[in-house]
Amino acid sequence: MDLSQLPPETLAALMPLIEKMKKIRTAHGIITSLSVLIWFPLGVFLLRLLKVKKTVWWHAIWQGIGLCLMIAGFGMGRWLSGKAKVSRTYSSTFFDLCMGLNIVVVSDIGTIG
Repeated sequence: MDLSQLPPETLAALMPLIEKMKKIRTAHGIITSLSVLIWFPLGVFLLRLLKVKKTVWWHAIWQGIGLCLMIAGFGMGRWLSGKAKVSRTYSSTFFDLCMGLNIVVVSDIGTIG
């Protein structure tokens, strides 16, 4: 969308939302990347390398925090796509469903196993 074609009053009304969306987009990228690329793999290493009492509980707490980070990042991304009206296609809805199920199933397998 070319913002230069909007009337000045409309653009002025949209600027706070646009600024908010930019901040949330940045937070979404950082939090989601942090949880997937650093937090979860580090939790696996902690399980193997940490030699203290209740290592599994420390691992479960660590991965639970990672799951909360992942859900927060997912929620921010979903909010952004809804505001930008880019998630109205079947493939996007299907992708969201698959990602959500993946998060829940993997965390449940870890809890059961």
